[in-house]
Amino acid sequence: MARNIPSGFWTRRAYNELRSAQPYKVAGFALWRLGSEDPSLWKVFGSGERHASAEDLKTIKYGYDVDFQGTGEILQVTAEPQDGTRDLTVAADGMITDQIYRQIPSSYVIQRTGDKPGKIALTFDDGPDPVWTPKILDILKQENVKATFFILGENGQTNPDIVKRIVAEGQTIGNHSFTHPNLGEVPRAVTDLELNATQRLIESLTGHSTRLFRAPYFGDAEPRTPDEVEPTTQAQNLGYISIGLHLDPDDWKLNNDDGTPHTADQMVDEVLRQVAITTPEERGNIVLMHDSGGDRSATVEALPKLRRAAAADTNSRPSPNLPI
Repeated sequence: MARNIPSGFWTRRAYNELRSAQPYKVAGFALWRLGSEDPSLWKVFGSGERHASAEDLKTIKYGYDVDFQGTGEILQVTAEPQDGTRDLTVAADGMITDQIYRQIPSSYVIQRTGDKPGKIALTFDDGPDPVWTPKILDILKQENVKATFFILGENGQTNPDIVKRIVAEGQTIGNHSFTHPNLGEVPRAVTDLELNATQRLIESLTGHSTRLFRAPYFGDAEPRTPDEVEPTTQAQNLGYISIGLHLDPDDWKLNNDDGTPHTADQMVDEVLRQVAITTPEERGNIVLMHDSGGDRSATVEALPKLRRAAAADTNSRPSPNLPI
C-alpha cells in the first residue's frame, strides 16, 4: 500500500501519517507536489528515515523560491535565506499534537532596478571574436550607438586588440567569466578565479576595471532558484553589479523550430514585441545578443535594422549605455 500526502497537509499531519503507517510495513509513500512541500519533511520522509524524531522538524528550511522586488534588469541581492523555527508538542505515543511557529523562514530577496520605459540597451555576450566583433563595432560606430560587451576572458586573451578597441571607441566592457562555466554548479573558488582572471585581463589590456557582471547561461543571469542566485551573490561580494536581461531575440539560434533560418528581421520584430510589453514585471530594456560562439551574420545584419526600427517606434529608443 502507498500513502499519498497532498501538499495542503501540514507537516505535522504528514509526519503523523508516516509514523502511523510504520507498523503496517508500508512499501512506499508518494509526495505531491514536489517543490511546494515543506523542505523539512525530507528529514523524515523516505525509506531510510522512517524512524526519525519529530525533533528533526523544529528547523524549517527556507524552500526553493526567490523573491523579487522592484522592476528592471539590474540585480542586487538584498537578503539571504534564513531558516525558520517552530516548537512542537509531542504526545506519549510520539505523535505531534501542536506546533507554534517562532520564526518564519525567508528566501533570497533580489531588488530589481534600472527600468526605463521606452529605452533599450544593447549588450553582447561571449566575445570578442576576430570576425564578428569588429563588424559589430563598425556598425555601432556608424550608427553612433553605444553598447556593453560582456567578454569571456579566454576570448579576450586571444584577441587583445579587439578588447582595446572596444574601450577606445567608447563602448563598455563587462565580465562574463573566463571560460563560460555554469557558475551555479561549480565551487565558489572556481567562480572567484573566473571573475578575477577576467578582471585582471581587462585591467592589463585597457587600464580600466569593470564593475559590470553577467553570469553565463540564462538561468544564472535571471535567477529563479537558490542555486542560480549564488553567482549573483558571489559577484556582488566581489564588488560587481549583476546585469540581467528581459529582451532576448534568440540571436544564437541559426534556425527556427521549423527548420527555417532565424533571420535578422525576426530578431528585430522580437525585440520590438518584447519592449512594447506594458506589464512592469515583464517589460525589459536590456537586449541580449552575441558577438561570438558561431555564425553571427544575422546579428550583424539585425543591428542597423534595429537602430532604424527603434528610432521609428514610439515604444523604444536606443539608450546610450546600460540604464544604471
